[in-house]
Parts: sequence; C-alpha cells; structure tokens
Amino acid sequence: MERKINTSIKVGALIYVAYLLTDKFVVRIPYMVAIPVLVLGVALMITGIIKTSRG
Repeated sequence: MERKINTSIKVGALIYVAYLLTDKFVVRIPYMVAIPVLVLGVALMITGIIKTSRG
C-alpha cells in the first residue's frame, strides 16, 4: 500500500523553501518575521509526520 504525503507536510516544506529562497535571493527577511514563520512551518511538518505515522 502506498502512503500519500500529508498536506501539512507539503505546506510546511513550502513555507520553509519559500523562506530560504526569498531570504537568499530576493530580500533579507528580519528575524522578527522569520522565526515565527519558520516555527509555523516546522510545526506543520511535525504534525503531518505524526498524523501520517498513526495511520
């Protein structure tokens, strides 16, 4: 049986990649904005992993 990737994991990864690309190539993002956004992205990925592992 093939497992699908949870939407939370996709959104969290998208937030993280968007931050990295924007910070590196477009404009420097201040830490006061970056830290809460990255915490949200990581939290989404962790909840997605937990939901996927439980079934």
